[in-house]
Amino acid sequence: MGKKKKKKKKQQDWTTQLKFELSGIAIVMLALIATFNFGSVGTILIQLFRFFAGEWYHFITFLLYLFALTLIFKRVLPKVWTKRLTGLYLAMFTVLLYTHLSLFENLQSVGPFSNGSVLINTLELYRMDLLGQADDLGGGMLGALGYATGTFLFDVEGTFAVGIILFVVSFILLSGKSIRDVYDYASSKVRYGAGVVWNAAKGIQTKVKTNQTATSNQQQPATKTKPVAENKGEPSVKEQKQATTDHERPVIHNFQENTYAKEEAKPRRASEKKDDQDDEMAPLVTTERSNEDYQLPAIDLLQSPVQNHQTSDRNQVSTNAKKLEDTLKSFGVQAQVNEVHLGPAVTKYEVQPAVGVKVSKIVSLTDDIALLLRPKTFELKRQYQGNLPSELKYQTKM
Repeated sequence: MGKKKKKKKKQQDWTTQLKFELSGIAIVMLALIATFNFGSVGTILIQLFRFFAGEWYHFITFLLYLFALTLIFKRVLPKVWTKRLTGLYLAMFTVLLYTHLSLFENLQSVGPFSNGSVLINTLELYRMDLLGQADDLGGGMLGALGYATGTFLFDVEGTFAVGIILFVVSFILLSGKSIRDVYDYASSKVRYGAGVVWNAAKGIQTKVKTNQTATSNQQQPATKTKPVAENKGEPSVKEQKQATTDHERPVIHNFQENTYAKEEAKPRRASEKKDDQDDEMAPLVTTERSNEDYQLPAIDLLQSPVQNHQTSDRNQVSTNAKKLEDTLKSFGVQAQVNEVHLGPAVTKYEVQPAVGVKVSKIVSLTDDIALLLRPKTFELKRQYQGNLPSELKYQTKM
């Protein structure tokens, strides 16, 4: 029994599907006959479509194709009233309305109608078209119905305005976009186009200025420049950065470079120094003096401190940087020392870990690194209990 019911249900489904497909094929055949005007049947279909849609009778043919394809592929009766289909109907009706408005405006320019009814005049035009005496039906009876209703309610100018509103509503229904969405999209495109034009104009202006500058530089005579005296002391920061580009690490920064560089950059004569010293010390002289003949000692009695180049410290720093990298490598941490800031009391090492190395892993090795970088002799303290001394110091040579 169960097999018979399944078989019967399959037969019913197949019969239903066959009906949909055959109906769709028949409608497609009628649409093709009307499209290519095959024989008397094609002529009858075209005249029937022209009665409703006038010169836009292909609208009805398009709806037939749409209906037939839905029957064939979806195998269901299509919904006649949906949001998009309503928008499509309004757009078609707007086209028919404007076509009929244009037709009657041309006819009224020739002469007045014997009958004031738009529908009767449209039927008369259709009869003349069947007899071959007219060749323009405007928007057909649908267009005539819209024209008659619009002119009765809003006059001709108002009907034009209503047609515009109908077209906007049809666009919203078809696209699913509101007027605000369309405005935002259009304004964004306009701003983007204006930005492109502005950047292009700015680039052209910059290019013209560059060419003018290059031309003026070529016209000016070449001038000789005096070579800058080289500092025979420590290498400058610029030289150290240049050395870094040549794969020499680490770069060692000395805090004394900026201090002494300013003094060496502006050498002055002894007489100028003395005048400046007098000017600087003048405000320090008080108005109340017990001895008017007293003269302050000259600044020349003081000597500038001797600059310490810290050559030995630099060598030690380079060694420590190498030890630091080796120590981290022994613990499985890939890192390198890029820069070292050598100060009077504290030396800072800048370590750059490799990709994938966590900083917390380097922090956990702080004690081991500190033990390695201490001086050669270190103290190991251990607490004992009992009668032994409370603190026992061991000295070990590294």
